[in-house]
Amino acid sequence: MAPQDPYSSLLRQYFVSPVHAGALRGEYSLRLLAKVDDGSGTALQIEAGIDEGTLKELRFHALACPHLIAAAELFCERYEGRQIATLRDFRSIGIARELAIPVSKTGRILLLEDAVTLLLQETGNET
Repeated sequence: MAPQDPYSSLLRQYFVSPVHAGALRGEYSLRLLAKVDDGSGTALQIEAGIDEGTLKELRFHALACPHLIAAAELFCERYEGRQIATLRDFRSIGIARELAIPVSKTGRILLLEDAVTLLLQETGNET
């Protein structure tokens, strides 16, 4: 019996080709940085380039498993171009379900939610 692939095809797509990995490239009126880690070596950093209340560019750096890297990439793809206030609605569970991330990786995926919360706090739009 062949072992089951632990990664969905969508997760593989986002993990293999993360176009939002790296540093911000543009100049923005506001640049924010959120850094989180789980205390055991997994770390995520999200950078946001903001103009006129819009998330013009999102980038990430991750020292993480494929699940968290794919989740960060999907987040950046979905929220780039949106208003800052839309971050209030972000819940990592939606991305986890879409990417078919196992429950055992929930703690890692919650790091993404923590980073988004920090971004919101930095903008003063957390409420």
